[in-house]
Amino acid sequence: EMTTQKIEWNEKLRSVRDKSFYSLDTNIHKTITEQEKYRKDFIKNDSSLTENEKKFLFSELQDSSDAFRIGDNS
Repeated sequence: EMTTQKIEWNEKLRSVRDKSFYSLDTNIHKTITEQEKYRKDFIKNDSSLTENEKKFLFSELQDSSDAFRIGDNS
């Protein structure tokens, strides 16, 4: 049976996450939704990541976007 390997934060994942964040141009990607899409595409196109690592980052991204949206609604 396939066991899903538990992915932990590491240097590579942090680096990709940070790059996806710092390369964002908020003049172009104005809304949270546009920024999220940009970051998802950035992660998807990173050839150094395995599929599992991409899934991990996607779900982390989703969690932080949801939290941001909730905080933004006040």
